[in-house]
Amino acid sequence: MAGNNNSIINRQKISLGSGFKFIFLNAIISTLLAGILTLILGLDTPFQIGSTTEMLPAFSFVLGTFVFSIFLQSLGIILLTEMNYRTSDALVKWRTMSVIFLVLFGIGPIFGGAVSIQAGLVINILHLSVGVPAIIFLPDQIK
Repeated sequence: MAGNNNSIINRQKISLGSGFKFIFLNAIISTLLAGILTLILGLDTPFQIGSTTEMLPAFSFVLGTFVFSIFLQSLGIILLTEMNYRTSDALVKWRTMSVIFLVLFGIGPIFGGAVSIQAGLVINILHLSVGVPAIIFLPDQIK
């Protein structure tokens, strides 16, 4: 079974490898944007876990932006690759689910009280700066 080119592991290795340049570039751009918004402009970051008054340090937020950007885009590639293998209209379904994810993940923390309005604006700007290019360009990057 190790030589099977159609195995899940092989499909994911090929897809993640072919899309990594785009993921990395998109993560760098979002990290720079997070740095501009929080470190230079001084906008709020989300609250620390378990606190409703103390915010995350801006530098930690910027580093977290990079890590989570790579992580979530990689999960998007994994999902799209498996959907391509299993359904005929995978791209439409993947893009629809991605838009729903962006909307819910964008408004959820604001209505849940996990962020201030200003931090919610920062989070939504960053989500859109990562998510929209990924939704549009990522499918063309993977094999």
